[in-house]
Amino acid sequence: MEIDHESKTISDKITCLGELEHVLYHARKSASVKLEDEELEIFFQTVARMALDFRRKYMKKHFPDCPDELWCLGKAVETARQRIYEADEGDTEDLNDIDAIWSTVWGKITGKDLSDCSSCKDDKKGVK
Repeated sequence: MEIDHESKTISDKITCLGELEHVLYHARKSASVKLEDEELEIFFQTVARMALDFRRKYMKKHFPDCPDELWCLGKAVETARQRIYEADEGDTEDLNDIDAIWSTVWGKITGKDLSDCSSCKDDKKGVK
């Protein structure tokens, strides 16, 4: 079975950016607590650099028209969204609020409606 890469949604690609920022965060955090173990510190710093470089390349590849003034805002709001979802303890209002911010920013970057379940609707269109 061949994967139809065209059917992958914009939302999934944006989520990848947040996941890569998460890898970067954890690798740097791990490096900072492994100062007594030079080999591990180097390992974590290397992984951090790889994640940073890949995130930048991935973002440029999939969002080449992202304006300079929205580049950092886009990755920051995705990272914030991811963290809000991880920290959630059942506060739907927080989730709705961060989703509204996220869809406003990424809607501006992509020129697409990313509110509500637009990515789910796009995904459903791919079912034959």
